[in-house]
Amino acid sequence: MKIFDRWVLRGPFTAEDVSIYRIVFAVAALLLLPNAQFLSSYPTSFFDPPPGPFQLLSELPPFPVLVALELALALALALVVFGIHTRVASVAAGLLMVSVFGLTYSFGKIDHTIFLPLIALLVVWTGWGARHSVDALSSRVPDRPVAQWPLRLLAVLIGVGFATAAVPKFLGGWLRPGTQATEGHYWYELLIDERTVGFAPLFGHITSPIFWEPLDWLTIALEGGLIIAAISWRSFRIMIAFAAVFHLGVLIMMNILFTTNVIAYAAFLPWGAVAAWLGARGLRGPGWSARFKRRAAWIAAPLLAVAAWAASVLLPIEVEDGIKFAIIIIGGIVGGAFLVLEAIRLVRWLQGRRARSPIEASSSN
Repeated sequence: MKIFDRWVLRGPFTAEDVSIYRIVFAVAALLLLPNAQFLSSYPTSFFDPPPGPFQLLSELPPFPVLVALELALALALALVVFGIHTRVASVAAGLLMVSVFGLTYSFGKIDHTIFLPLIALLVVWTGWGARHSVDALSSRVPDRPVAQWPLRLLAVLIGVGFATAAVPKFLGGWLRPGTQATEGHYWYELLIDERTVGFAPLFGHITSPIFWEPLDWLTIALEGGLIIAAISWRSFRIMIAFAAVFHLGVLIMMNILFTTNVIAYAAFLPWGAVAAWLGARGLRGPGWSARFKRRAAWIAAPLLAVAAWAASVLLPIEVEDGIKFAIIIIGGIVGGAFLVLEAIRLVRWLQGRRARSPIEASSSN
């Protein structure tokens, strides 16, 4: 039991890491604020909630309720950005996201957005309001070590989510040499879902199994390996870096957007080290007084909420897609850079072992 406790409770994450991620997460969630109003345009007969508490609803809530949910979610996320009553705002944001996503799922299409409420409901318990927040300026946050278990649990849940995708693929024959299931999925997305933007049509000219079959194996290895990689923080970071690059490849090949996955992976980045690197190069925040920061945050939070809500309603879907594209591209670049650094470290380690081997052999003689 002590081994399990150490595994759950130990981790590399600092208050600076989780506090900066809080801001990154809440801003990203505001940029992707869900619009539930369009649901009211669907016929009532389309409302068919999935198994769970939403089956208690006989029909979609009235239009004013949908608008109220959107505004409440926007305000909760804005409060999270500025760290105002961070714990309450984070839990409220998570529950409101569950409510909005649950209603959208009740019309048949279930997306990968579940990671967003999981982040709000889990990572908050690390104490992600301890830095860069109104709570910290007001001394409402006790100075305590960062709880590592929420991030460990989030890592495991990400692994479980991927495993539920890997198992059906494995049982469906993706590992059979003659299937090329990725190619079949590609043609479905291209012809049926008409995902023909960008570079996607170019891959239709590739017909060799030598290209497509390894993608089947790599997909299952990634989706099935994440749950195993969660045993170690280093291995998990390597796997989510591969996943970020994988999502970028899927975007280029099939125009499928796994944006919320990339936002979830960002929880495991060393944000404090990034901030320190930027600070060493003179990029620091303004030197405002704590009193001014508190007042500015209380004014800015509702303004940010209204602006995000208005953008989600008024801006065309192409703008939101552009934001999603940017998030995935940035995630893929960061993941690729991390993998390159890990490869360099591995090469240096192997070179060090080779250099030590003759010395150890001569000393033993």
